[in-house]
Formats: sequence, C-alpha cells, structure tokens
Amino acid sequence: MSEYARGKARLATVALASDSTHEAQYPVRAADRLVAIAGELRDAAMPLTRRVSITLQKVAAAGLRNTDAYGNDWPSNIAAIYRINCGADMAAQLWEMASAEQARRVADSVSHRQANPGTKLKHAYDMARLIGWESGKTCLYVGRSDKLSSRLRQHLGPLSKNTFAMHLSMWVPQALWVETVEIEY
Repeated sequence: MSEYARGKARLATVALASDSTHEAQYPVRAADRLVAIAGELRDAAMPLTRRVSITLQKVAAAGLRNTDAYGNDWPSNIAAIYRINCGADMAAQLWEMASAEQARRVADSVSHRQANPGTKLKHAYDMARLIGWESGKTCLYVGRSDKLSSRLRQHLGPLSKNTFAMHLSMWVPQALWVETVEIEY
C-alpha cells in the first residue's frame, strides 16, 4: 500500500471515529462543526508521527515550488491530518495581527457593500482564520489535506492567493520570518 493510500485510510478511520462518537456534540452548521472539531484537535495528543520545523525566511529563499530546498523532512504530497504550531509568544503576536487583519477586512467589506450595493469586495488573497488563541497556546491551524506538501506551501507562502489558507508570508512582518514554525502530521 502506498504512503498516499495509507494516509487516506488513516483519515477515513479518524473521520469515522469522530463522526460516530461525537455526532450529538457538534453544531449542525458545517462551518461551526469544523471549528468545534479543530478546537478539540488543537489540544489533543494526536498520533502525529512526523514533525518538520521551518522558517518563513527559508520558504521565501527556497522558492515556492523548490521543496527540495526545504530539507529532507519536508512532507510529500500525501493525505494527512496536520497541525501548524509556533512558540507561544509568536502565536500571541500572530493572533493579534490576524484579528486586526480580519477586522479590517470586515470593515472594508461593509463599507464596500454600502457604497456598491449588490457587489462583493475582492481581497488580494483569501485568508483562513487562525484558531481562537488562548494564553500559552501554540497551535495556529489544524487541517487535513489530500496533498500535504502543496497545502503547507499555501499556508506558508503567497502561492494560490484564491485558496483559503493562512498565507503567512503575505501578512506576517519580515522581522518574524526568522521564527520557527513546526508542522506535525
């Protein structure tokens, strides 16, 4: 069985376990359900077998498609559940910046709708929300992907601006690019 097939089987097992065990606990609306599940996974001791540490500076220097330059530990395009972590101080700073950016986007969208009824404001890139931050927490994002390597590049770099991802290199100040981000999968 290929690594990709094993990853898909692992995802199916996790999905079945979470759906049958906790069905009544989750909200009906899909987005709210995903937020609830992500909240559980943020702190869970998951059997994530691999860890990769990288800086945004290294991603920017290597180029988005040259994953060989990221190092031998960079994941291949496999199916996986993953978690993106960083230090507690950096998480606090990122959450504060992301919250301000989200608030700015909402205000811009409201102003645009008032000035141009029936139209929608198109932002420069689609930005995923970071998981709600609490003091001392280090998890930025929990997700699943059928192509992990590509998905991580979307979160870390400016690749695929129309894809819903964190796009950290688009809004994190370059002074923080030297901080290490850890990926567990």
